[in-house]
Amino acid sequence: MEIEIAALIRAGGGVMHRSSLRAVGVSPYRIRAAIEAGAVVRAGRARVAASGTHPDLVVAAELGARLSCITAARHRGLWVRNDHRLHLSVRPGFRSRGDPPTVLHWGRVPVPVGRDAAMEPVHNTLVHLAACQPRDYAVAAFDSALRTGAVSYEELRQLAGVLRGRFAEVVALADGRADAGGESLARVRLGARGLVMIPQVVLDGHPVDGLIGCRLVIQIDGFEFHKDPSRRARDLAQDRRLALRGYTVFRYPSRAIEERWPAIEDEIAEAVGLGLHERDR
Repeated sequence: MEIEIAALIRAGGGVMHRSSLRAVGVSPYRIRAAIEAGAVVRAGRARVAASGTHPDLVVAAELGARLSCITAARHRGLWVRNDHRLHLSVRPGFRSRGDPPTVLHWGRVPVPVGRDAAMEPVHNTLVHLAACQPRDYAVAAFDSALRTGAVSYEELRQLAGVLRGRFAEVVALADGRADAGGESLARVRLGARGLVMIPQVVLDGHPVDGLIGCRLVIQIDGFEFHKDPSRRARDLAQDRRLALRGYTVFRYPSRAIEERWPAIEDEIAEAVGLGLHERDR
């Protein structure tokens, strides 16, 4: 019976309010028995969690809060930078206990949330993320949400019409075609300099990460490029084929997009200044 209670809680997201369990016929005695058996753990005074639930969700429940912003986005498989802090959606007047390091979010969100939830819905998560993160990182997360189907662009446009402000600014820059966060960062940062990079353009039968003008190709390599020799050889062969067809190819590691962007931006801008993006076929 204790296992059944744990399965019920997992089906609800891993955390449930005790009153919600009682509402479906689970008595306080059975809840205590499940805790004593180790199938369920206490998560604050009013909520319990199934054994094995992610610690972030348990901590949020213990605090009477919900995961949000980049913490919730990461749990949903979206691309975000990791600042190694717990981002929580909290009620007004909430006081953090300081352990673990937390970032607190509150204010207007579009989707009402029930008392069982220990994580904000994706729409609320993106609202907090847009307000919290630098513009380029926020756009990269929105791109990831679009690419994975977590939200549609129509949903984002409708929310932008209601919320306006920073959220609408991020939505206006979002583009679900980018294949990874580094591509989104490069696109947004180049755009701020007046350079338009179109993501995932098909050239020579294969998509390239970005194209500036009609001849300057930007390729951004993730971990797989360096881990898989066969993939690396294939990608470099594609670069050579593009070069034979008159394209200029700049290839960068994704880590470099975050760690040495100013130099990369200047290099790309110089290439545009030399007309490498407009050379005739």
